[in-house]
Amino acid sequence: VLFPISRLLAAGSLDEFFAAAAPLGLPDRASLAGVLESIAAYETSVKVGLYVLAFVVEKFFMLTECLPIQIGLKTLAPIIFGGLVQGALASAATETLAAACNFAIGRSFLTDRIRGFSIFGSEPIGKASWFGALARAAEQDGFRLSLLLRLAPVLPLPFDSYWYLLGALPVGLPEFAAAHFLGCLKTAFLDASFGMLLLTSVGADGSVVQTQAQQIVLVEAIAFGIVAVLISTVATRLINELLGLDEEESETAVAEQSARRVD
Repeated sequence: VLFPISRLLAAGSLDEFFAAAAPLGLPDRASLAGVLESIAAYETSVKVGLYVLAFVVEKFFMLTECLPIQIGLKTLAPIIFGGLVQGALASAATETLAAACNFAIGRSFLTDRIRGFSIFGSEPIGKASWFGALARAAEQDGFRLSLLLRLAPVLPLPFDSYWYLLGALPVGLPEFAAAHFLGCLKTAFLDASFGMLLLTSVGADGSVVQTQAQQIVLVEAIAFGIVAVLISTVATRLINELLGLDEEESETAVAEQSARRVD
């Protein structure tokens, strides 16, 4: 939520935004214009190829946890692909392709070893309390499980390790790809909106920039609010249904009631 709020503040006054961003090492408006011109000078095939490669590397090394590379790539999407909608859809498709690479690695190399796999010295995944429920959910409905994990990082693992994990579980690649693509449309459109805002800021006069910025941010704010409500509702329901949280809560309540009776 904090990142869209910061974008709202930036869009309210782009001049102040660029001035405040200078100490952080971000380019000023003139430098940004030069960067955009440099990007435009590349052949389309080169731009798309480098864009896909950057996403694949980011997913493979699970850099989402420590570097905002994914945000930057999605922000650049309208500039590379020529518009808000096509940029958002292209970035979502590219992110899904990169996640599918992790999925394929998990399917090829981790299927037989997943229960003993450990990340950063933690206990083996197979011994985690959530793993059994996750495996059962993968067998029952891989699509909804994949969508849940893309929308809500509920597991105590690095976010992009989820795709390795799903590849090792009985989830089909088509259902995984469809669910992942749908799940990442939210951030794809939000970050693409910010990219359009930056693109507009270097190509129009101040009054036009201010009007267009307000329109973009208004649409983004409304979309974010609607999507946030939907995500909260859907993710909560999926967590309860797929991971059996309702059953665990019921068992806990019964145990507490029994303990009280004994006392």
